[in-house]
Amino acid sequence: MKLPKIMRFTAILATVLVVSACGDRQPETQVSEAKSQVSSSPTTVTKAALDTEKFNAFVKNIQGAVLIKSSVIANSNEAHIEFYESYDNFKTANIDSKLSKDDFNNFWATDDAINKVLMEEPIILLKEFPDLQNVSMSLSYQDKTYFVNADRSTVEDYLNVKLASMDHVVWTDKVVNKFFTKDERLKYSRKFIKIS
Repeated sequence: MKLPKIMRFTAILATVLVVSACGDRQPETQVSEAKSQVSSSPTTVTKAALDTEKFNAFVKNIQGAVLIKSSVIANSNEAHIEFYESYDNFKTANIDSKLSKDDFNNFWATDDAINKVLMEEPIILLKEFPDLQNVSMSLSYQDKTYFVNADRSTVEDYLNVKLASMDHVVWTDKVVNKFFTKDERLKYSRKFIKIS
């Protein structure tokens, strides 16, 4: 299947960005590997570029999205989201933001606020993006770093569901109403959220 030039260029660019975000290899190696991947499997590369675009658009609407420092998809099926570690770092990167220091600090002011984002958002991302196998998130607040690594099989075992096959009614009944509560978030955090 022959791709139009703009699609080949987009595929090469997306592959170079993903590969460069993933390793210590030299840039020349990354470019040649990206070209070889595009020529040998253009459909896969194009699909990954589209997934990345959809993922980035979706991430802009999750809880705490304004506080996200970076979101990256690696290996086409692993996502990592990192939140700004301080208001000063946030403000340096977002000079025009009207978010106050108090608003920034109050967003993470309770353990449940942290648990809500670190539990619910990775699960929602795994449901919305069936090709994702792993979502990790990290945030720093008051000299502590919180980290969660939600892999699909572990989350599905914990919730006793298959996320990719759930319609809205089943999702609401079996996950949202059952697990997205303060008590259940606390149980989940004790099992999966690491604090250092």
